[in-house]
Amino acid sequence: MHYVFVVWIQYFILGAAIFALAKAAFVFTGALFLALAVSSALRLTPWGRALVGERPWGAAAAPGASIGGQAGGVWNQAGE
Repeated sequence: MHYVFVVWIQYFILGAAIFALAKAAFVFTGALFLALAVSSALRLTPWGRALVGERPWGAAAAPGASIGGQAGGVWNQAGE
């Protein structure tokens, strides 16, 4: 997702008479914030939530379900 922002920001500042390190910092910062903004906006849609692996709004986890194979902060015996 960030690739589009990196390319367009670089194109936008191509003719600017500033040091390369300043351009790199500007591109990095701009792409970071734009990618975070778009991913945050996508998470507000049902399709975006499914894309990043989150449960739909209002869906409760199954009893005893754990995130990342942990229950109560400790790995399960069965490795689930």
